[in-house]
Amino acid sequence: MNQKTSALPRLLEHGILSAETLQDLETHSLHTPGWLAALQGIAAWIAASMLILAFTALFARDFSQMSLGICGVLLLGVTLFLFYRKDDAFFVQLALAFSLAGQAMLTIALGEGNGLFYPIGALIAVAMTLPRSTLPHRSLCSLVALVYLTMWVFSLSNDDLDMLLIRGIPRLEMLALLFAAMSVALWLSREVWVTHKQAMRCKALAHAGMLMNFGVMGYFCVLQSFSDYAQERLEHTVSLPIYSWGAAFLFLSTCFWLSRKLPLAERAVLGVAALVIACAAFNAPWLPVCASLSLAAFYACHRGWFILSLVVAVWFLGQFYYNLELTLLVKSGVLALSGGVLLALCVILRHWQRKPA
Repeated sequence: MNQKTSALPRLLEHGILSAETLQDLETHSLHTPGWLAALQGIAAWIAASMLILAFTALFARDFSQMSLGICGVLLLGVTLFLFYRKDDAFFVQLALAFSLAGQAMLTIALGEGNGLFYPIGALIAVAMTLPRSTLPHRSLCSLVALVYLTMWVFSLSNDDLDMLLIRGIPRLEMLALLFAAMSVALWLSREVWVTHKQAMRCKALAHAGMLMNFGVMGYFCVLQSFSDYAQERLEHTVSLPIYSWGAAFLFLSTCFWLSRKLPLAERAVLGVAALVIACAAFNAPWLPVCASLSLAAFYACHRGWFILSLVVAVWFLGQFYYNLELTLLVKSGVLALSGGVLLALCVILRHWQRKPA
């Protein structure tokens, strides 16, 4: 038993970890070689595909919504059994495949033809995050629920939007800002929910929110790059000012919250620098959003999402540079101004750190 494993019971005694979290940590403390886990995962998904086809073949003659729902319930039942009884990588991946297939079957059986396909799919996905399972499974279920909710919002008619009091608000921009605000809030409040008994579910929602952020921002960037095609062929077009103002407000709020414990002079300098960057990146709103996500991930000490946020920001920076809607002079000025502000801020911060206390 290593030092990390021996410290787990003391964390449980002080109420820092729950019994379920302790069990998961002790289970995953026995590391499986990466190549073996990959082979087990591939074998599990192949076996799951064959078993799912066998399930559906039983009802091939009378394939109806009821038979599809029965198959979905059986697969979800097997999923819960595997998560509660098995901790091997093969059975965990098998349960993950069964869960996704069972959710799809049950959603089609209950929601096809009654106009509630997306809400029912979201509810089933949320329900599958409640039993005992792994973090990847809960993250995927949370991601599926967010995707269903997104599709439901896009499928609403104008009368439905009037009932929800959101008619006239661009749906794409609203969802993008909501997902970004949710992810930033979850990572910035990690020290609050990390000791809660629902910590694993909060973390799964944070992972799903980050994936949805990058997906929606990518879709938004593609729509803006092909705005003429979008206006002619697609129903949803972009409204850049709304998303730009929201992205700037999110970036400024994140910087303000992170600098709340600094002296007033330092907060003022950081606030002015954040304001200049937000104004300079007004025509590239995904850059302040990526900056907010990277700052929140860095504050939460999550290296993976921090690095991925920076990589995505670099990709969006390239998209901004090759955007034909702005002149080269404007784009060069924006990049030079942002880089100069960051360089000056780096010099000022290093000067403050060298000052004696």
